[in-house]
Amino acid sequence: MSYTIPTLEGLVRQGQQRHRAELPGTDAFLWPNTEHVFLKAVAGLVHLNFQYLEWIKRQRFATEADGDELDNHGKPYGMTRNAATAAHGEVILTGTVGATLPSGTKVSRSDGSLFSLRDTVTIRADGTATAYIIADVPGAEGNTTTFAELAMTEATGNITNAEVGPGGIGGGSDVEDDESFRARLLFRLRNPPRGGAAHDYVAWALAISGVTRVWVDPMAYGPGTVGVWFMTDGATESGIPNAVAVGDVRAYIEAHRPVTARPIINAPLPAPLDVCIAGLGTPSEAVREMIETEIKDVFRRRVEVSLPSAPYTCSTNLFWQAVARVTGSSTHRITKPSADVKLLPGYVPVLGSICYI
Repeated sequence: MSYTIPTLEGLVRQGQQRHRAELPGTDAFLWPNTEHVFLKAVAGLVHLNFQYLEWIKRQRFATEADGDELDNHGKPYGMTRNAATAAHGEVILTGTVGATLPSGTKVSRSDGSLFSLRDTVTIRADGTATAYIIADVPGAEGNTTTFAELAMTEATGNITNAEVGPGGIGGGSDVEDDESFRARLLFRLRNPPRGGAAHDYVAWALAISGVTRVWVDPMAYGPGTVGVWFMTDGATESGIPNAVAVGDVRAYIEAHRPVTARPIINAPLPAPLDVCIAGLGTPSEAVREMIETEIKDVFRRRVEVSLPSAPYTCSTNLFWQAVARVTGSSTHRITKPSADVKLLPGYVPVLGSICYI
């Protein structure tokens, strides 16, 4: 049976009523008098105790606990909140043949974000060198797209150009928040380790900071193989992981997989879908923003990767329902995509543009 915590006003009234009953001739309902003020103060302290008891109740289970108490629920299972990680990747340097840059040399992005060379590098005979850099400050902000321009922080005539390599700079993530850690913990509680079952690969991939969604297809490429696709929503463009993130997940799974399994780790291929909506007239800017947020949430939570053993079809009803939730309309139409979209294996729908007609 549930218990409803009394409101502060209700506690004050209860105290006034008891005071009147126990001390005939007094009336704490009247103002001004000392009893009126005293009972308000007592009721406030009692209400604080009720709030503390309510907080204790929430911390009993992983479904409601938060902060340090949620961390405590994970400790018996060896699970901890993912810490912030620094973005890392390769940068291509162009300069004078034979020029050397020591480890720790700083390069910067146009917004001032700093990265440091992990190793000493020397410009090769072709006038280029590939260096590995690590963001000075951990977090998703360090992730940088392929071929982005970088600059040396100290003037040097030996280096004429620096740009991010074809794999991009990735793997940077912020400290895992409560909801992400709660989802991982509940998944672990509901799916105990089974020595290489499909859900084990999901748990292993999610153990890497920045990974948000995972799909597993046993025997995707033949006997002994395990296909794994994952997303890094919020850390990379459209949530598609870059080569660095794929490498991080691959290394972790390789260290935990059964010896007989051959996992193949993949970044999903993006399948951009434009969404055109008819029958709404000319929505206001505020309504357009709410529709965009709702449709983005559909792409974040409802769409899936098309797997070799389970091809995925993206239904246009998902977008119709998203618009209906925002506007309450039942007469609008989705004109693009004009029909449900069947995806080839390895592809995942991502949002292109939104238009109104």
